[in-house]
Amino acid sequence: MEADLKIANVVDKEVAISNGIITSRDPDDFEAFIAKIIEEVKEGEHEHDAAE
Repeated sequence: MEADLKIANVVDKEVAISNGIITSRDPDDFEAFIAKIIEEVKEGEHEHDAAE
């Protein structure tokens, strides 16, 4: 399973952002997740690569 997680680029962080998508590990990271969403909304639009 660890090999699968490495291939999927899983990171062990409260919050991760990839191509404009904000994710978190589990419900315990909810506060950090919401704080990051608020931060990103305040910053406004970001340039990022479109999904292929």
